[in-house]
Amino acid sequence: VFYTSAHLIWRKKDAWENEESPAVTIMNQAIKKNHGLIESKVYELISNYNFNEVKEEIYDILCDSLSKQLFGK
Repeated sequence: VFYTSAHLIWRKKDAWENEESPAVTIMNQAIKKNHGLIESKVYELISNYNFNEVKEEIYDILCDSLSKQLFGK
């Protein structure tokens, strides 16, 4: 079995591992400790997100894809 350094550092508890790596434990503690701050920041980002821009980008991608399929360009 080949493990990357990322797997060893960010190892989560599962059927094969009895405990999480120290990095995962520290990260989970930090998230729990700062839940209110994280939640308010996420809501702030969502409320300021430009959904029209995303809609236009998706529209452009769909048009390009359909054009390639229909006209081979």
